This record gives sequence, structure tokens and C-alpha cells, in this order.
Amino acid sequence: MIKVLYFGLEPETIQILNSDKEIQLLGAAQIEYIDRISFNPINLLFYTLYKIRIANKMKILEFPLRCLCRLLKDFTTGSFNKYNEYIIYLSDKAITVFDPDNTEKLSKTKPDLFVVNVWDMLKKSQLSIPKFGCLNLHPSKLPQYRGAVPTLYALKNGDSETALTYMILDTGLDNGRILSQIRIDISETDTALDLEEKIQTITNKTITDTIKRYIKGEMTPLKQDDAKASYTAKYQEYRQIRPREEKTPDIINKVELYPYLEPNDFCFVKIANRNIYIKRVRKQNSRLIPKLHINKDLSCILFFDISFIDSMFIMLSDKNARINL
Repeated sequence: MIKVLYFGLEPETIQILNSDKEIQLLGAAQIEYIDRISFNPINLLFYTLYKIRIANKMKILEFPLRCLCRLLKDFTTGSFNKYNEYIIYLSDKAITVFDPDNTEKLSKTKPDLFVVNVWDMLKKSQLSIPKFGCLNLHPSKLPQYRGAVPTLYALKNGDSETALTYMILDTGLDNGRILSQIRIDISETDTALDLEEKIQTITNKTITDTIKRYIKGEMTPLKQDDAKASYTAKYQEYRQIRPREEKTPDIINKVELYPYLEPNDFCFVKIANRNIYIKRVRKQNSRLIPKLHINKDLSCILFFDISFIDSMFIMLSDKNARINL
């Protein structure tokens, strides 16, 4: 059995790993932003179930709470809306949820491999724990687009293809040795979410086979050509929308992708040193005028061909005001 610890934000991946008979899933890393309190009472049920799974105690309450959560999962919001099935699955399969920063406890599990899929950079002390290193999934043709938002860069630059790259993590930014690259075609109509769906589909089909072939020594990690490396913007910095610099499709893609990756991360426009967070955008017509228009009632139209609907948040220095458009 290949002993694996999973670090990731993709709910589907953990199910694929746990269902393979040759892989022993030792646990899943605790996801910080679904371990937060919420004012939605249904979210609170899922929050409590997740906390019980983390603590691995009060099991007498876990089963009835899980049943209740399964009945009410359609009423969750925010991050719990994305991870409701994930939390139920962790509880149902009694999967250990571990603290990713507790290297002492991680070492005691004696894992063969860390599998890392959409996660922060691991520390050097973490990288040395698993016997066979840390397998990372990166959605680009490395060494092209090292960094946090490679799919957005592939779309922004009009690339006709990208790739899902399996690599063994090193201490640098996405500079590890490559095990394999699986080509992914990009059509002219693909959005960021379309591309994410393609990547997840290929991940589901290839991840367990890649793990087993690597552990058996059937795959040779190859060093990247650093001279050909290119980089994306930093994750948090790229959340800012720059209307005079960015094209309409690129803005739509980033506004949709960020909350897909992390439900509480919204892109924003800076106006008079204030951040206006955009939850969703809608294309209205084909006119492309690179200018941000603010009406007298503070409703906003970006370019004339995008309107912000239902979800504009203006954060004021002295108080918070919510504006629904």
C-alpha cells in the first residue's frame, strides 16, 4: 500500500485517492477557510461536523449530525457551499484531518508521498518528510507560467494549449523535476472555469496511475529548463482589476476563477483608495470602452459591457455599506 497525505483544495481529488485499493489515504490537510465560524445556521452545522472530524472526538454526535447535514446541504452558502459534500465525505469515511504545519505529527505517520493540489508552498521541513517526496499538480506547461494563476495567463495570452504537469516539489517556486505533462487543448470559447473543468477531468483519470508508476520507479523525474521559465503574477496581487490595462474576457475570467478556487476571494477595483469587491460579472453587449463609470447612485458599469450584479461590496474606512445592483 502507498501511504499518502493529501494537501489540497479540490474536493474530487481526495475521493479519487481514497477509492484506489493500492493507496492508503492517511489524511487530508485542514483547510483554513472552512474552519471559520458563520452566521448561516446551516453552515454552522457543517462547521461543527468539520470540527468534530478534526478533533476526532464526540463520535456519538458525528453520525446524526452527518445525516442532518446531508439533508440540508442545499442551503449552505459561501465556502460551505463548495465543501459541503467534501465535509460529509470526510465524516462518512472517517478520514483524518491533520494540521499541515505540525511537522512532528506528520513525520509520525511515515508517509510515502504527499500529494499537493492547489495549496500554498510547503516549507522545507515539510518537503523532507515523505519517503518519495511531494507530488504536485500544476496546470501549465512548466517551466512556462510558474506561479499561482497559470490558467488565467494561458487564456490572457491566447494560448491554444496548456498542460497538467506532475512534478516533485523542490524549495523553489514550481521548479521541481517533472514526471509527466498531459496536453490540454484550449478552444477560442473556453473560459477559466471551462479550463478548470478540463484539468479536473484529466486529474481524475491520471492521478492514481501517476502515483503508482512513480512509486514503482517507472517514471523518471526530469529537471526543468530554467532558462525557459516564465512566471505569473502573485495570487493576491492579481485579484486587483485594472480597467485601463485588462481586456474584458480577462476580467470576467479572473472574477469567476478566484471564488471558484477559494470561495471568499473576490477580485476588486480600487477607487479613491477604497476596494470595491466584485462577486460576479455579466456581459451586456459587445461595446468595449476601457473606462470605469460610476453613476450618481454609486451603481457601477465597467467598460459599458460589464455590469456588477447582486454583489458589490464597498468597504468604507469608517463603516461598511453593502450595495446590491
